[in-house]
Amino acid sequence: MISRVLASSLAALWLGACNGNEPDCTEQLACPRVDQVCEAGVCVEKRCANSSQCPMESYCSVGDCLPGCVEEGDCYPGDTCNLDTHQCEAQACADTHIDCGFREFCNVATGDCYDAGSQYCKSCDYQPGECGENNLCLNHYCGVDCSQGQACPSGFECYPFTDDFGNIAAFQCFTYCWLYDDTLPGADVKTTGGLHPLGPILPPQSPVGEKE
Repeated sequence: MISRVLASSLAALWLGACNGNEPDCTEQLACPRVDQVCEAGVCVEKRCANSSQCPMESYCSVGDCLPGCVEEGDCYPGDTCNLDTHQCEAQACADTHIDCGFREFCNVATGDCYDAGSQYCKSCDYQPGECGENNLCLNHYCGVDCSQGQACPSGFECYPFTDDFGNIAAFQCFTYCWLYDDTLPGADVKTTGGLHPLGPILPPQSPVGEKE
């Protein structure tokens, strides 16, 4: 009994013979180059060698990029690969700063990330009370009070601020707000109330991750 593989190979050879051309390849006759795959009896160059050469939410299969995933690295950060459906799915969050996007908190009870509110990085002009109670205007953007241990959303840190005598007078959730705005107010950190940042106001920027 002729196997299905052998039958398909013979069919390809027969079609090629009828057209006066021998097929470049069959399922049993491989292409001569390692960077080629056999498609309908014709050797064509591979579009990819592995999934790292494919866009996000796609993977490499037999030299071609296909939609979906076969491993976590095929999905965006925070998503997981469902190996049954080969689709990227949003993963339930467990940590605000690891699993959520900019200016979001993690609701661990539901596994959902939610927006922290417009008071974070709100534009301001050093007018009393414009940022809300206990919140400072920092470099033309509102900080948010975290002096009682309040959590800061993803992308923000709780920084101490001192008075003119070096005493810590406030803690504020703050970040590189100007990077998320079309305007650049300046590099010096000016604050309301005569307070000053204790040490460097912000840590070094981290590079944006890429698919590896």
